[in-house]
Formats: sequence, C-alpha cells, structure tokens
Amino acid sequence: MGGRRLADAATLDASLFRLREAVQLAADVGAAHLVVPAGYVPPAGDAENASVRATLAEAARALGDVSASARVRVCWLGGSEPPEVLAEFLNGVDSGGILEVDLNPARTSCAASIRSRRCMCYPLG
Repeated sequence: MGGRRLADAATLDASLFRLREAVQLAADVGAAHLVVPAGYVPPAGDAENASVRATLAEAARALGDVSASARVRVCWLGGSEPPEVLAEFLNGVDSGGILEVDLNPARTSCAASIRSRRCMCYPLG
C-alpha cells in the first residue's frame, strides 16, 4: 500500500481503505505505532509533480484522522527527499503533529528541520 500507491490518485481510496484496516488491526493487538512507507514527497515548487504532492497530502490528512481516532501513531516513512522537504510537507498537512516520522539513517538524517516531530529512527548496524 505504501510507496508510489499513496501518490496515485486512481488507487488512493483502495489504499486508504486497506490502511484503515491495518491501523484498526494495530489497535486491536495493542501496537502503539504503524509504519507506512509513503514514498517520495516532491518539493512544493515542483510543478511537474504537483498532483503527486496533492494526493500525498490527501493521504496524510486521512492517515492523521485515522491515527487520532484509533490511538495508533502512524509513522510516515518518506522516500529519498531531503528531510527539510518532508518536514515542510508534514507541517503543512498535519499541523497537530499527529503523524510521526520514521527516518532510516541509512537513507537520510534526523535534520533539525524535522526534529520538531517525534522521530523513530532505525538503529545503525
């Protein structure tokens, strides 16, 4: 469900349906977090990928709503975008800070711009 599927408007409803089920399952088993591999978020000024960014924003808002109601924290696993781009995106669509960020230090670093959000980082090695 993650990756580019969240960026595809044609499959977003089906992906969000499955993610709602996954969040509910996580809640049922008492899990505190659910990592969602959301994929690459294009920069705000990238006109060529504006529809991708808009679809991801819709997905992020929906996941924030589901996360808040189910009491399971959704951790947004970004793609290869710079941490500043991911921070700007999430701060724009999730002003309440419901979504967390799952950062893999092998792909990116916990930059100061994104540390304002709760981060779950994979351990090195």
